[in-house]
Amino acid sequence: MTTLFLMIVCLGQATDNSVSAKLDADFRDLLAKEVDPTPINEAVRLLSSKKYLEALPYCRRARSKAAIPLLLKQMLQCDWHVESELEHYVDTIAILTGEDLTNPWRSGGDNEKLVRLAVEQWTNSWWCLKKAKITTRLDEMSTDQIRVVIGRLLRKIRWSRRNFADLNDWHDRDVGTTYALRMMMSTYAGPPERGSFWPVELDAKMVPVVLERVGYRPDRALEVPTVKPFNFAVVELLAALRQNCGAAELDKIPGDKGQNATCRLTVIWSLHQAGERVPTAPLLSIIASEKSLEPRLVAILALQHSRDRETAGLKLVELLDDRNDEIRTAAVTSLTGPLPTTALPKLKQIVDNLDPPQAMTVVFDLLGRYKQPQSQQILIDFLKAGLEDSQKTTHLSHALRALEDSTGKRWISAGPHEEGYWKEKCQEAIHWWDNRVLPQ
Repeated sequence: MTTLFLMIVCLGQATDNSVSAKLDADFRDLLAKEVDPTPINEAVRLLSSKKYLEALPYCRRARSKAAIPLLLKQMLQCDWHVESELEHYVDTIAILTGEDLTNPWRSGGDNEKLVRLAVEQWTNSWWCLKKAKITTRLDEMSTDQIRVVIGRLLRKIRWSRRNFADLNDWHDRDVGTTYALRMMMSTYAGPPERGSFWPVELDAKMVPVVLERVGYRPDRALEVPTVKPFNFAVVELLAALRQNCGAAELDKIPGDKGQNATCRLTVIWSLHQAGERVPTAPLLSIIASEKSLEPRLVAILALQHSRDRETAGLKLVELLDDRNDEIRTAAVTSLTGPLPTTALPKLKQIVDNLDPPQAMTVVFDLLGRYKQPQSQQILIDFLKAGLEDSQKTTHLSHALRALEDSTGKRWISAGPHEEGYWKEKCQEAIHWWDNRVLPQ
């Protein structure tokens, strides 16, 4: 009785509309067959209160076939003026069934009519004809259906991570490639955002299909490997498949030189996201052999998570002499482990020459993490130069904060400050340094 009541609240009284009547009947029959109808009942309750963003996760996690007529009927009653609401319904049905439905909403169109026509067509030409064969079980889906599910899950991941997945999303921003990659790494750090996907939506048969997206070739003789844009949404999904489904086929890919660099790097980053240490040798191989800038930068930035920190550190110091500013900036960014002694003269050269300019904030942060007199001396020398050199004056705040971090001393108070304030505090720091008592 409760189930029927909740269904009626959401779906409304039966109308003369034959599509609605068909969907009502199918929903009732399928719900009666559910072992545990609780999740779908909760979805119905939330939909009746127009809380579709809260309701749809219940449908996705339950993976109940009853959700399909429920959502098709709900599309007839939703706000046709809101593109995103319809998009959520269409994506949920696609994730449940692997059917590649397209949102009927069109800007400036008669969307009430467009939605009704689409739902009528889907109901009569797809659902009613094929409902006996339609499955919501991932292990029963074809490869084409799995591709559809993966495409919609990746869209959910992108949406939950502010729609940044690859460098194409930064083309209208005046930032360097290394900076863009760092921001995407920060955006995708941590566990998946709530609502992007759930473990029940993952299956081992997804792994080879996801790898297709980054150009993986099981038979390496079929074609020449091509460089593809590095995509962090794919990394997140592949990492979840590793954690939930094993994905043993990923183990061999990092060292497979027959695969394109983006494919190998995607797997390496996925293993890192899954909590595993990053192999060093494949990264060094990609840095040495790859000609394209983006995969080289991704490999350099991955070295900060390397298993062999000493070898990685030596390579990063070597890259500080590279002619490319982006390569040098990425190398500074990744110097997070024990700092090789050969790094300090090169870091001093960077701050003395203000080159590369996009690395300045990063190099000061790096020097601030080390508590050694040699790195502190570099910062003091910069402060002294910055009091006279107008180009360096703009970086005094970063250098002084780095000195605070390195020494544990404090000169800066909270709040915004003018140039004169920074010069005064730098002079105080220099005075302290010149008059400090050195250990015997």
